[in-house]
Amino acid sequence: MTICSNCQQTLRPDARFCPRCGATLAAPTTPGQPDSLNKVRQTAAQIGASAAPVVADAAAKSWQTTRREMGRLARILTLGGRAAYTEVASPQPALEGFVVEAPRLAWAPSVQEPAAYLFLAALLAVWLLLLLPPLTSLLVWLGLLAVLLALAWHGARRPYFSRLSFRDLWLRVRGRPRSVAQLTFRVQPHSPAGRSPVTVTVLGYDPQGALAVNTFVRVYGISFADGATLRAWKVLTIDSSSRLAGALAAPRLMPLVVALFLPLVVVLPALLIRLFM
Repeated sequence: MTICSNCQQTLRPDARFCPRCGATLAAPTTPGQPDSLNKVRQTAAQIGASAAPVVADAAAKSWQTTRREMGRLARILTLGGRAAYTEVASPQPALEGFVVEAPRLAWAPSVQEPAAYLFLAALLAVWLLLLLPPLTSLLVWLGLLAVLLALAWHGARRPYFSRLSFRDLWLRVRGRPRSVAQLTFRVQPHSPAGRSPVTVTVLGYDPQGALAVNTFVRVYGISFADGATLRAWKVLTIDSSSRLAGALAAPRLMPLVVALFLPLVVVLPALLIRLFM
């Protein structure tokens, strides 16, 4: 039996409103059984309350990982740019020590530096970026820049080249090949102790001071992969008072990774003009 809560009229058990006063009656529910909608809501609230800490913890960990990786990428790009700039503007000596073997002079018929031809090819190939859509070409440019910065940060100095390759190429085109002066000597590194002597080669040098056995030298150049041979582009002789006594100057060696920044810089204005016009 159902009773109207407004006028106390006795109604049928399945009545939905009161015929006497018109009041709407609540839907009947089975005793002891909660409403199905309320049950669903309660279950969802319980699940949400238990899952919220897990979701928040996962989001925090994901954000920390993203920040760490972005920081690492920024550090690589920053240090890569600094390493490339240092290589050009303020190179560091590759070797310091005493000359332990008298220099030997020879004449090299030609200079073999394949990196010089790769550099010329890059100067031409970089303009192919203009064939791509403007935004795509800029994204590819940024990708190439990031790769070069990462390689510079890693310390990639080989392969390398010098202007001797371009001179040799020009002379060959004109049919007038010319030999190049080559000086070879061995240096006992000042540190670390116990290291084997390093063979130093200078191509196309211009002597401005004596270089003899037991002379202390500061060598600028790039080592081969084995670490036992070094191609030098500048050798400074230091006297007992730590003053500069002389120098051997040769055409500067340029790592290909550092040189490849030039094509990217050259083509950048054209990419920006296409993007904003």
